[in-house]
Amino acid sequence: MAFFYKDKRTASATVLTDTTLLRVGKKVFLELIRSDNSIASRIRAIITRRNEELLLRESLVHITGIQSKNFHLSIKCDPSMRETTFTRERYESVVDKVLPLLEPRLIDLLLNGCICQIYVGFNNGEVRTSSVFDPFNGEIHQANKLVDEAYIERHFAEVSYEQKVSMLRRLYEAVAFDSVFRGLPDHFKKIFSGYCKKWHPVTPEEIVKTISELASLRSIPNRYLRNFTISMARDTIRMSFNCDGTHIVSSEDYQRFIEENL
Repeated sequence: MAFFYKDKRTASATVLTDTTLLRVGKKVFLELIRSDNSIASRIRAIITRRNEELLLRESLVHITGIQSKNFHLSIKCDPSMRETTFTRERYESVVDKVLPLLEPRLIDLLLNGCICQIYVGFNNGEVRTSSVFDPFNGEIHQANKLVDEAYIERHFAEVSYEQKVSMLRRLYEAVAFDSVFRGLPDHFKKIFSGYCKKWHPVTPEEIVKTISELASLRSIPNRYLRNFTISMARDTIRMSFNCDGTHIVSSEDYQRFIEENL
């Protein structure tokens, strides 16, 4: 790995008896690979496998999504935030005032609208949405605007949950068959191709259960929700609280998180 990348050697060995060591220099090793196809193919297979393992292990939540239904990752915030938690009073935000009306709107956008991802910022009253028609960009809306039915009709096209799932599958397939993708290193292609074949969306039932708990998460004593993200394309729910940073959970662990904290 150190020959091909900028990695440092991660293995060491200690001899038990007098030993003769053989040294193979980088130039000689690479020349051997260029001149012997049988060795080259075996080396490439090993490098692809190791890169795949490292990539999956080092990423917090990779393109493959969560590997287990019981997943909970906690990223701690600045210590000063935790130390001043109980001296900072929680004020009612714009989102709090409209939340009973906002929750069903958000559910409807994910189940019956063109939206595939939603972010809710309680501190600033901001709701960010991503559409299946332009998944690489997001739009910003005021939370109090999203409770207006006329506003919803103007800004969001009606698209059924099943139609969105079909569109997302075709998008993943388009990437997997693109000429640029075919030129990527083998470990990237293997990971992404496997994910495309096994991909499934977050279920409507999980979407409803998740968003319906926002008001409860906002009212935990001394530990209230600051922002929240849900996507129908990946089973990862992201939550940031006032005192302990960010939590990334699967839909099943979200239910356990709710039970333990409410």
